[in-house]
Amino acid sequence: MNSDQVTLVGQVFESYVSEYHKNDILLILKERDEDAHYPVVVNAMTLFETNMEIGEYFNMFPSEVLTIFDSALRRSAL
Repeated sequence: MNSDQVTLVGQVFESYVSEYHKNDILLILKERDEDAHYPVVVNAMTLFETNMEIGEYFNMFPSEVLTIFDSALRRSAL
């Protein structure tokens, strides 16, 4: 993926998470165990409807896109 694609995927996912999963992130941040891992379950259909390119990138570059999603979740938590 080129840098423009990485930026787009990150921005779209961060926006999506902020809109659809803000409460999930807030609940995770309130958890006592800072070293535990907590899931954020994303509805892929809703995400891909938000931006169809994200679905295409996810199908072509799943490992890279998941890494971008992880970074976007961290930014959203900040």
